[in-house]
Amino acid sequence: MKHKLQSILLLILVLLLSGCGISQSEYDALLEENKQLEKDNDLLSLQVKSLQEFQADQILESQDTHGKAWATTAFGDNTICFSDENHSYFHCISGKTYPISDDGISELWSDYLASMTLLGYMQREYPDKISYETISVKFFDQSGTYLLDMTFKRVNKSYAIDYVSCNILYFDTIISNLASLVND
Repeated sequence: MKHKLQSILLLILVLLLSGCGISQSEYDALLEENKQLEKDNDLLSLQVKSLQEFQADQILESQDTHGKAWATTAFGDNTICFSDENHSYFHCISGKTYPISDDGISELWSDYLASMTLLGYMQREYPDKISYETISVKFFDQSGTYLLDMTFKRVNKSYAIDYVSCNILYFDTIISNLASLVND
């Protein structure tokens, strides 16, 4: 009886183990499918890389390098710039920061005047490359606190200040210094 029970258990175990795997033909089919999927993945990876390179080229071609050159020269390498599709509006966030003080506002004004001189030069040398209707530059202090925006409008072949907006918390310091500097 004991021997019979062992034989039955052994038979059940053999049946269970033989039903747990997949056939060789199923394994081969899955292996072939996996190889094809790896090839497809490699091909798609190459296509993605090609598209990324194409996009990078498109971005470089569409970048306004003259405007960016002006802005980074005037306001530092960390200056962030963008323009609209028609290149009628150019906006910069100055990479250079200025303290909220008499000296800081004086330095900002000095950099603004130098930037306008440089912009005038670039317009003379590259008249078709810098032809925005509006240029806006945003300035911050060292802690990232917003100071002011200066917006310039194109008037004939040069630019003039259209408006200045500033942080109301520092209005007295900013406006009194700007007024003094403009009148000098």
